[in-house]
This record gives sequence, C-alpha cells and structure tokens, in this order.
Amino acid sequence: MKIVWTNQFAQLPDKGGGTRHFELASELYKRYNIKTTIIAGNKNYLSGEKVFKKQGCYNVGNVEFCVLDIAYRPGYVLRTYSWLEFAIKLWTLRDVFKSADFIIGSSPTIFGAYSTMKLAQKYKKTFILEVRDLWPEILKDSNKLSEKSPVYRFLDNISKKLYRNANHIITLSKGQKDHIKNYTKAPITVVYNGMSDGIVSNIENIEKYNGFNIVYAGALGYANDIETIVKTAEKMKHYEDIKFHILGGGPYRKYIDDAIKKGLSNIIYYGMMPKKEAFRIMKRCQVGLLTLRNIELFRYGVSPNKLFDYLSLGLYVVSTVKGEIEGIVKESEFGETVEPGNPDTLVLTIEKLYHRYLKHPEYFERQEGIDFVKANYSRRKMTEKIWHIFEDMKRS
Repeated sequence: MKIVWTNQFAQLPDKGGGTRHFELASELYKRYNIKTTIIAGNKNYLSGEKVFKKQGCYNVGNVEFCVLDIAYRPGYVLRTYSWLEFAIKLWTLRDVFKSADFIIGSSPTIFGAYSTMKLAQKYKKTFILEVRDLWPEILKDSNKLSEKSPVYRFLDNISKKLYRNANHIITLSKGQKDHIKNYTKAPITVVYNGMSDGIVSNIENIEKYNGFNIVYAGALGYANDIETIVKTAEKMKHYEDIKFHILGGGPYRKYIDDAIKKGLSNIIYYGMMPKKEAFRIMKRCQVGLLTLRNIELFRYGVSPNKLFDYLSLGLYVVSTVKGEIEGIVKESEFGETVEPGNPDTLVLTIEKLYHRYLKHPEYFERQEGIDFVKANYSRRKMTEKIWHIFEDMKRS
C-alpha cells in the first residue's frame, strides 16, 4: 500500500519542528509495511533553513520525503503567497499522486489541502483530510480577520468544501471533531499528537541540571504567548537557582533576545535543534511549560505536541491552556493548569513547585506522566488508528 501525505510544514527529526508525519510514516512502514511519501516545502519555517539543498524526492529511512522550493514570507498576508505557491507546485508531482492508494492533505494550509483534494479527485483516489488547525477560525479568534471580511468568507468557503468532499477526516482533538461534524457527513477519527516513542526510548538516563529548571520547547509565535514566559522570568530573577530553558524558533524570539540583552540571566536560550538533542535538554529539567494565548479556539481546537513530549520525558506539566488540554493534563496526574496570560499566577505556581522540590526532589522523578502517555498517546497507538482508517476505507 502507498500513501501520499501533503503538509507544507512537515520536517525531518534531525531538523527540529513538526515531525509528526515523519514519525507516523516510519511507524506505518515498520508495523504495516505501508510506504508513505510526504510532500512538504523545502524550508524549516522556524529556522528559515532549507531541508535539502534542492527540491526533489529523497529516501530517508523507509519514508520518501519530497520537497518543493517555496518562498516563505513572514506575516499573515504575505505568508498567503507561500501557501498558494505550495498549492500550485503540488501539481508538478502528478506522478506521485497517480501511484497512491490513499491521499492525505493536511491543514494548515488549506490551500495545500485543497490542491491535494483536487489531485485526489482527478486521479480517482480516496482523499483523507487531516485538520491540525481550524482555519479560518483561528484568524477570527486571534483578531486577525473579521468574520464578515471577504477574505474570511473566502477561506471559510474553502474549508467547508474540504469537509464536504473528504472521504474521511482526521482531527487532532475531540473539540475539532465536534466542530467539524456540523459541516460534513464523512467519518471523523481523532488522532492526537503523541509521544515520539523511538526518540524517547533511545535517550539514556541523564542527570538533572543543578537547581530547579523549567523548560519551554516549541514555536515562538504569536499564539504561544512568549511574553508571559519572559515576564514570569523577570519577576523571578531573584531566585538564583531557578532557570528557564527555552528551545525553538519563530518571530517572537525577539522578546527572549531583548530580555537576555537587558541582563536577565535566568533565561537560557538554545535556538532550534534536532528533536533528540532537544529531548536531552528537556529531560534534565523538572517542569515543562505549555503556554498559549487566552483564545476561545484553544479550549477545544488544539493538540500541542509539547504536552506529550513533556510527559513522555517525565516532566511535570504547567499549562495555561483551558478546556480539552486541561482535561488531559488533569488525567495524567502529573501537571496542573493555571490562568492563561497571567504571569503573576504563573509565578505563584512555580514558587509552589520550587518549594516542593526543595523538600521532596524525588517528587519530580515520578512515573505517572510517563505511564499515562505511553498507555494513551504513543505514536504506535496513533498509527494503529490511521491503519484502521485505511482498512475501513478499503472495505467501503
């Protein structure tokens, strides 16, 4: 069986960024002998570096990774051009789509997903839509676009066409599923982001950093509320043995750079790095920090991979995300949720955990989070869900 999976922002594990699809594709081959071709843009959208020196298709392990040269532009308006460029250039890989048994288009971007749908229709292939973010709802809830604007209505029309024409839909959260089922008759399966089994299992026991250490790993963008992390660090600068470790890249890195330039020594910034290296740093900390802005959509429409990464590495999770993610954190029994966008509340929570650490450092060596994520959110379990989709589609 051969699968084609399009996602403009897919990345290889040694580059850092979104590695979900490569890890799922590797597991599909390992467990079910399913060959996957991933089609992505030839640029890491966080670091700005090329994935390969030139566009083309490359075999990476058991996965074929095809990249298209795309001129990535910052900002919501200019970024639209790169989305359109990717959508148009997908048509240059017609032969890849012709040979597929199933074709999966991942959003964002919805332009790329729409082109993927049209290619699937042209070659009479089964089309599966994967919804990783709800567009254009995120633009409305973050005050980037008015619901009444022509651009919003145009994007909304595309998303609804995708929902109606998909043979099956994959979402990353139950909230996304509940939202989308109002616009389609297609079956919907929730395939959460999950722990990176292979990488985690190959990381040996590592000694913790001295003192009490909090880590944030991921994108540094508008949605991630980096300002709250920096303000929290500023308010806690008098604690000499509390450090904030930040890994990742994105436009809001400037807040971190400015804070460090001003002498805020309790922030340690690492930049972008391969996932295995990032995990080694994360594992040496006690707390994993998950922050998002106080946006209604984030209560039901997100599945941050860092949540599962933190738990799989044995980190206690402090999250500012309400709703469905708050429920997962609570269920793990190894984390808590605080008010979003409020550094004062975050300071109080970290102080509480710090004093717990001073009295009972062994508390942060517990297995609850690791056992929970292994039992419920391993890549293996998520891959099994995808395999069942393929099997059901073959029978229908």
